[in-house]
Amino acid sequence: MVYFINERDAPSVEIQPKVTLESWRIIETATGERYIVALLPEGTARVTTTVVHIDPRTRLATTSSGRIYELLNAPEHSPLICDMLNLNAGRLGLGATIDVSGAIWASLKSLEQ
Repeated sequence: MVYFINERDAPSVEIQPKVTLESWRIIETATGERYIVALLPEGTARVTTTVVHIDPRTRLATTSSGRIYELLNAPEHSPLICDMLNLNAGRLGLGATIDVSGAIWASLKSLEQ
């Protein structure tokens, strides 16, 4: 069983304008809204605000809050971490989503020189 404790909002965008991600997935709602679910380096699980743009050349994703997330590497593949990220998204009301990480990553990779 996984318990989510010490819930808190992310720091303001002014304090943390950019986050570098190594462990991430992207989920999509039935209405087409996309969110990044991630495990931050310090061990905090985060669900972003809605993704409004992904620059395929730089792998920078901008969310509706204005924060920028840099996708350093391929989406997380560890079943345990993926399950934890999905549970965290579900806890926040994003349980009925599909994972579009693979398609997005393939698109990003196709633009590499």
